[in-house]
Amino acid sequence: MRTNFLILALALLAANFAHAGETQVTFSVGSKPMGGEPGATYELDKTSPDNHFMISAVRGKVLEGTFQFRLKDQAGKAIALESGKFVAEDRQL
Repeated sequence: MRTNFLILALALLAANFAHAGETQVTFSVGSKPMGGEPGATYELDKTSPDNHFMISAVRGKVLEGTFQFRLKDQAGKAIALESGKFVAEDRQL
């Protein structure tokens, strides 16, 4: 097993989201009643120049990074998720 490999940071910026057909970011507001829909659902505004997702560190199976997304609902009302940070474990490695 090879353990001395180099992992570079990954940065997805606004231009990447504008052209990525499979990219999904969804935020639901409110509690959804049994069998019903949430109060509001916001989806990624792929035209926003503020969108970014970066993996800045990899330690074994643990990935760390930051994100920022602009989301909008069907009526066009926008919300921003700013200064987001994540630590995730890749259990497929």
